[in-house]
Amino acid sequence: MTNNFPIPQILLILPTEEIVLFPGVTEFITISELEENFSQLIDALKTSEFVGVVAKTKGSFKKIGTVGKVQGIRDPKHILRQIARHFGRFEFEPPIPRVKGMFLIVEGASRFEISRIIQDAPYYLAEIRILPDQISHSTNEISAFAEVVKTRYKELLEFTDPADKDELLKTVLESSDPSFIADFVAAKLPIWNLSLENKQIILETLSIKERLEKISYFLNKEILIWRTREKITKEVGDGQKEQVIREEIKVLEEELKKMGKERGKSEKAKYREKAAKANLPLEAKKEFEEELERFAQAELHDPTNQYRRIWLDWMVSLPWNQGTIDRQDLQ
Repeated sequence: MTNNFPIPQILLILPTEEIVLFPGVTEFITISELEENFSQLIDALKTSEFVGVVAKTKGSFKKIGTVGKVQGIRDPKHILRQIARHFGRFEFEPPIPRVKGMFLIVEGASRFEISRIIQDAPYYLAEIRILPDQISHSTNEISAFAEVVKTRYKELLEFTDPADKDELLKTVLESSDPSFIADFVAAKLPIWNLSLENKQIILETLSIKERLEKISYFLNKEILIWRTREKITKEVGDGQKEQVIREEIKVLEEELKKMGKERGKSEKAKYREKAAKANLPLEAKKEFEEELERFAQAELHDPTNQYRRIWLDWMVSLPWNQGTIDRQDLQ
């Protein structure tokens, strides 16, 4: 997908574990206040027109990402209040901090590759080069593959029936840009249909035809699963149907748990280290451990886990057992 934005050669680089940003797609990225040099990073983002968004895994980030055009930065203070009411089980009400994180809104512009890191503190700056789409096949052939992806995506949405199905379908069916179609479908497929690792593979595929082929493969795979499930539902007798479906659900749940196990274990250790430094009082520590366990055990697609993360960040950043000396002169 091409863009009309004049992109600078030096960009602020933002590694994230949440998403893989694709050109033409708008995403929200959470920036926790517990990030190193949070204030400097936010100040830099506020004055940046573009940012290089790259996926981060196991402590390192990818060289290929997407340039994001900054659309805005939002303070999630109101969300923290909702979380406090929902998750807080204290007899007292902890004070709501003024700022505990920000939501960065970015619109994907172009693929890029990091040529050279020129700064790693207080945030990353790098020289980049734009990676244009590769068109190595005829336009008619690429268009034919795009139509296949449209058809497959429509069929999958009929099975999954997401709340925004009509909007998703309208965006894809009305587009005549094969590159955008591939990127949009890859971005919008949930991670239990298309893992972040596979999303990154698609992002790094510069050939439009190959990208469409890969998306088509993943769509076909998911459609086959749904068709098989539907066939089992129709053909298996009532006595066996419930058992078959229950076993299938169990296998899928185990697969999702396996995907999140390594990440959950790592996150758990990090939060415990932060909690130890924060010196939480006994009651708060007990509540924190309970919520941390829920956070670590939750499945990857659990939508409440983002709120749990913000709540945990909030808890370890409160000034527990810290006070100030009041100096009052009544005269």
